[in-house]
Amino acid sequence: MNLVILPAALAELGDAAAFYAGSANAELGLAFVDEFEHAVNVILANPKIGAVFRSSRRRYLLQRFPYSVIYQLSENDIRIIASRISEGGQTTGYAANDSVAVSFTASVLREAGHGKCRSAQPSANSRS
Repeated sequence: MNLVILPAALAELGDAAAFYAGSANAELGLAFVDEFEHAVNVILANPKIGAVFRSSRRRYLLQRFPYSVIYQLSENDIRIIASRISEGGQTTGYAANDSVAVSFTASVLREAGHGKCRSAQPSANSRS
């Protein structure tokens, strides 16, 4: 299966990593990215592991941070569409559109060996 991460999800991930790095230290920001990478690897190994979320989507909760990875399955792809704050079992959202964060996060994922990882523009049916 191919991994596709939408730009909005990369932006959210980059914003969260920057928040943790800025509010505590760089190591915490990197730990957040590591936790996201671990979640992606778990999802790639078992695509149906996430709980069904909003009919055609799935949600996988991060273990250490209050975030969820929201994704959709297709025949050939796992599309990560969001990485959102989870509060009390509910997943909330926020607007994030930072190209610096997208570049940072994409390079981190490429360096981590996600060779099948590619960015994609959201389609009309993948929006919230």
